[in-house]
Amino acid sequence: MTKPKLDITWEHCTSTDPNNRSKVKCNYCTKVMFGGVNRMKHHLAGTRNGVSLCPVVDENVKQLFIKLLAGIEEKKSKAKDDECFQVDSDEEKPKLDGTLKSFAKRGTQKTMNEVLKDRKLVTRALCRLLYGEALPFNLVKSSLWKKALALVGEYGKGLKLPSYHEARVTYLKKEVDCVEEGLNKYKEEWKKTRMANKGRSQIF
Repeated sequence: MTKPKLDITWEHCTSTDPNNRSKVKCNYCTKVMFGGVNRMKHHLAGTRNGVSLCPVVDENVKQLFIKLLAGIEEKKSKAKDDECFQVDSDEEKPKLDGTLKSFAKRGTQKTMNEVLKDRKLVTRALCRLLYGEALPFNLVKSSLWKKALALVGEYGKGLKLPSYHEARVTYLKKEVDCVEEGLNKYKEEWKKTRMANKGRSQIF
């Protein structure tokens, strides 16, 4: 007996191999891919997350899968939260029942960036860093802070964070060398200035 297809994604794709359900075909553009319904969700939502977007999918279907993926990411994030930082119930987003009808009731459609990129989650994590490490609040006004986070954002997903050794040795040495190089330039200017002043004093 065939196992029931509970995931709504199966309404929009077809298994092409009875022995391997991870090989599926999009019902709209007929693209065949491996990775099952998980990759198919990204294909239909057009996230470009490891898979090409579907060029002919209906906009309502596309927005549905954007919402579904946003809900999945939200659940993952909440599962990682410490108990003392649990989100209040009134902050939780309404859940979808997995149908186009329920999606239509959500009102105005948001863009993909608005749905998949929740600023509150990132801001909360950064503030938690300040609180947890007892960092000064005026750090958020620092140009170094702003530049570092801007570069992290531009790099995107997959960034390997600095290791303890890199922070304590490798890049610390690079910064010390950079500072010394800058000081050496100033020292050369100071020498020229002293010599010029000395020459003027001898004239007078």
